[in-house]
Amino acid sequence: YSLIKKLSGQEKARIIMVGSEGHRFAAWGLRLDDLNWEKRRYSGLKSYGSAKTAQLLSMLIFEKQFENTGVTINTMHPGAVKTETGQENGPVYRWFKKKFFDKTLKSAEALYYLGVSKETEDVTGKFFNLTTIEEPAPPALDITVAYELWNKSMELAGLQV
Repeated sequence: YSLIKKLSGQEKARIIMVGSEGHRFAAWGLRLDDLNWEKRRYSGLKSYGSAKTAQLLSMLIFEKQFENTGVTINTMHPGAVKTETGQENGPVYRWFKKKFFDKTLKSAEALYYLGVSKETEDVTGKFFNLTTIEEPAPPALDITVAYELWNKSMELAGLQV
């Protein structure tokens, strides 16, 4: 909360969350009763999708927190960035990633665009694929689930709801 107060006290501020198109791997939404994947079979891609969906949902709540303060918050997919993600997804995925994805990786130059451009100065609560606004998957737009996740997160962190 102190960070929210600090940023809200600024004349203008931009928050950019680095998300992923991978949020679409959570096509059926989040399981708030099993955020740690203890009640179902773990899947690297599905859990990654869940985490990125949760991130987009939290952006919706932060957008409400920063309403009328001059603070904007957006999430962006930076394009293909070389990481070690997906290593637990099996040999076929790892081979495909190595042979195809890793050879076409782009840098995260869009962060600069979102951070300083006049075009995005007052844009908030949006999901960008590089510099293009895209509609997130429906589970990442569910404000009711966003509030439920926020309350659950506060509870798990031992903070007041």
